[in-house]
Amino acid sequence: MNHDINLGPTTSNDMNGYCNHDLFNRIAARYSDLVNAPVEAQLTTRLFRDTEDTILYNCENDLIELELQFDYEEYDKLTNKDIPTIYICWFSVKQKSQGLGTKAITILIEELQLSSFKKIRISARHNSFEFWTKLGFKQTYPNSYHEMYLFL
Repeated sequence: MNHDINLGPTTSNDMNGYCNHDLFNRIAARYSDLVNAPVEAQLTTRLFRDTEDTILYNCENDLIELELQFDYEEYDKLTNKDIPTIYICWFSVKQKSQGLGTKAITILIEELQLSSFKKIRISARHNSFEFWTKLGFKQTYPNSYHEMYLFL
């Protein structure tokens, strides 16, 4: 399958070297292979603050949708240090209980393990805990019913 996705050049401000568009292009290309249809990838928002960037990527087609926020050097309360982190803002698959979601998140984890990111964070719905736990995610706090993480 042809994966002609161009999100534009990576700038020196893009996550201080933690993130480049090639990472997200690879994820979109693997998702295209997974669903055997083009998966569109786009840089949806770029917010510049005093010392850091917030970059949101969106990857979607009719079967799958993923939105990621790159939070480099997020302060981690569990380790008391800054850790390069990616936040899953939104994840959805149209065909439930057929393995597509598990395969899609496994692809994301595999690609992120090859990058500089060390943690994935998500605010999960209570009814999706079993799905995320199966993939290795843990609750941030025992009483927290939605925040989960996975160290890479």
